Amino acid sequence: MPLISIIIPIYNAGDRLIECFNSLIYQTLSDIEIICVLDAPTDNSVEIVKRFAEQDERIKFIINETNLHIAESRNQGLEIAKGEYIGFSDHDDTRSLDMYEMLYARAKSIDADIVFSSSYVNNNAKVESVKYNNLSKNPYFVQ
Repeated sequence: MPLISIIIPIYNAGDRLIECFNSLIYQTLSDIEIICVLDAPTDNSVEIVKRFAEQDERIKFIINETNLHIAESRNQGLEIAKGEYIGFSDHDDTRSLDMYEMLYARAKSIDADIVFSSSYVNNNAKVESVKYNNLSKNPYFVQ
């Protein structure tokens, strides 16, 4: 059983998906599964996912015949997830390579069902931190 199942709904991600995969497959916590829910894309997303899945057995995928949108696609991923914890990613997200290791360690250390972390948004080469108010002492928050 993997420690974390990461679910990614994918619709016309194009080459952004490559950067997303690279930030997941090289996580310092390697005991993960990556579940891709291909939501009837019309671009080369299916080929990209298949290419990565051939190289990494942790990557699994579902192909929707019709576009079910993000919420239902995530639900489909939840149906096959085997991880102790669940993580969600969008197809254009990238992660710090130690993010899931840090989140998992925090969850285990305080016996939490859920933990969360900071987010950063890259807008035209300007990276901005998403601010959460008064969370520095929240035990469920990982900086």
